Amino acid sequence: VVEVLHQQAHDEAEEFTRKMLKASPKSADMYRNLGVVLALKGDILGAVEAHRTSLAINPLREDLHLHFGQTLASHGDPIAAIEEFRAAIELNPTHSEGRLSLARS
Repeated sequence: VVEVLHQQAHDEAEEFTRKMLKASPKSADMYRNLGVVLALKGDILGAVEAHRTSLAINPLREDLHLHFGQTLASHGDPIAAIEEFRAAIELNPTHSEGRLSLARS
């Protein structure tokens, strides 16, 4: 039952995010959110594409690199994750979450 509820919540979150993207197709935040939701649903290719789109819109946001790195790390690509964590730290050397994520990788 819990798994069904989680899947339903993820489906609703994806639907909402896609609606928001129709209204704001250049929103790096919405593409990041879509990447997170798709990763939770197990659609890693879709998640990677969404995260890359968010970074194409705004490559200077350390939080976008951090979330992409977290998705990559949790789905078996630690080398690419490390690159994203380093990018986050390069953009903001005091980014503690980026440093912590890098240390865990």
